[in-house]
Amino acid sequence: LGDGTTFLDTTGSSFVHRYFNRTSANKIYTIKLITRSDYFCTDTMIDYITVHPFVKANFAIDYANNCSPLNVQFSNISLGGSQFDWDFGDGVKQTTFSTTPCIFHTYENNSDNDTIFYIKLKATNAYACADSVMRSIYLFPQVAANFDFGTSNVGCNPLPVTFINASKGKNINYMWDFGDKTYSTSQDPPPKTYQNNTNYDTTYFVTLTVTNPVGCDSSMTKPVQVYSKVTADFAISRLDSCSPFKIRVDNYSSGGIVDFIW
Repeated sequence: LGDGTTFLDTTGSSFVHRYFNRTSANKIYTIKLITRSDYFCTDTMIDYITVHPFVKANFAIDYANNCSPLNVQFSNISLGGSQFDWDFGDGVKQTTFSTTPCIFHTYENNSDNDTIFYIKLKATNAYACADSVMRSIYLFPQVAANFDFGTSNVGCNPLPVTFINASKGKNINYMWDFGDKTYSTSQDPPPKTYQNNTNYDTTYFVTLTVTNPVGCDSSMTKPVQVYSKVTADFAISRLDSCSPFKIRVDNYSSGGIVDFIW
C-alpha cells in the first residue's frame, strides 16, 4: 500500500486504509495491486495518491485569574496551518496568518452571574486541509469600585464630607480608608469631618476597595483637600483709659493667613 503495509485479500472486497503526512510538504504514496488466478496468471496495477501536509489546531491560554475584566494571552501552537481563524466567544473574531506573535484579548463579565466564554481556533493550510479546537474561559462577575462626594471635597478646616457609593458587583464587601488612619466597612459610611490643625494645606486620599467572595477586587482613590487652620487671636495690653486712649494691639493669629482685616 506504499507505506510499508501489505494486505492479502481473497474475496476482492473493498477496504479502508488511512495515510498520514506529518511533514510540511506533500507526500506521495505508490499503491500497487497484484492479482493472481488459481492458475498463477498475474496482472499488476500501480497508482499514486498525494497526501497533503498534516494540520493540527492547538493553542495555549495564559491569564492571572478569573476576575473581570480579564486580560488573556493566546499562544498559537498549531502545526501545519497557514491561516488561523479565531472566534473569541464574545462576538469578536480575528484571522491571522502566522503562529506568532501571541494574541491578547480582554474579556468582561458585566452580569451578576458567572459566564463561560468558548474560544474556537480553525487552522487551514494552502490545500484547504483544516482542523479545529475549542477551549473555554470561566469568568466571575465584574466588581468595580466607584464613589463620589456628596459635598465639596475641598474647603476650610474643619471640612465636613459625605460619600456616595456607586460601586458595582454582587455580594461585595467594602473597605473604606479615609486617609487619616480611620476606616469603615460600611456600604454607605456616615459623613466625616476632616481636620487640619497645621499651617499648611493638607490633602487626604480616600480609597474604597470592594471585594467579592471569590477574591475579585477593585479600588478607587480620590483626594480631600483641607486648607490650613486659621485662628484669629490678638491681645490688648489695657482695655480702659481716659480719652484720648492709645492702645497697643499684639496680633497672635496663626495659620495660612494672607489678609488681616481690622
